[in-house]
Amino acid sequence: MILLIEDNPVDAEAITRAFSVSNPNHSVTWFETGDDALRHLNLIVQDDTETKPELPRLIILDLNLPGMDGRDVLVSLKSSEHLKSIPVVVLSSTTSAIEVTKVYANGANSFLRKPISFESLSEMIHFTNQYWFDIAVAPKVL
Repeated sequence: MILLIEDNPVDAEAITRAFSVSNPNHSVTWFETGDDALRHLNLIVQDDTETKPELPRLIILDLNLPGMDGRDVLVSLKSSEHLKSIPVVVLSSTTSAIEVTKVYANGANSFLRKPISFESLSEMIHFTNQYWFDIAVAPKVL
């Protein structure tokens, strides 16, 4: 499962569609706010039932979110004992080199700039999907 944290419904739909074309076996769960996404993840962590949902294998995170922004979400994810091993790919339209440096310093596993066209986005998502699910060896999420 891929967890997408993106406040723009048009971008969220495009990213979700691109992932489903690239690999229909991976579902995308979308949250519009960082607060909602973290609440969801923490409920999974606290769930001690046999039918406990799985944590995502990848998080796609926008930086500019309402409420708790993506920068704070990233810090929260990477400071959590149970969530820090989940790869986080920041997908943002920022062109600031300082912002990119800060994101990596806070534990992001990758930073991608949002392309303008759906075709370019689809290609980027295809390579992202291929890398994180077929090439990279990720740690087991606790």
